[in-house]
Amino acid sequence: MLSEIQTSAERLYQNGTPLHHLDSARSLDYDPQASHFFVTTPEQLEKLTTQEIQEIFRHRHILIPGPPPRDFHFDSQGLATLGSLTAPRQIQGIS
Repeated sequence: MLSEIQTSAERLYQNGTPLHHLDSARSLDYDPQASHFFVTTPEQLEKLTTQEIQEIFRHRHILIPGPPPRDFHFDSQGLATLGSLTAPRQIQGIS
């Protein structure tokens, strides 16, 4: 099953490169054939207007690559640094 998932993901690659590694993933202009991730840096994200960020979120997720925060552990205490663990969360998407 894992190899089927990998094959499915890799069929979208362009010239052997994942879509989120292409320049189009950093473009503010939405292209439905490009990555579903908008890749940026914290500095670049701060320069965007609220309207630009909302327009990106209409179609894509925002990805800020970099090292994980120091002393972060994937446990209840680590997750609590992101927000309340008991607060209701609404998740939307196509499944």
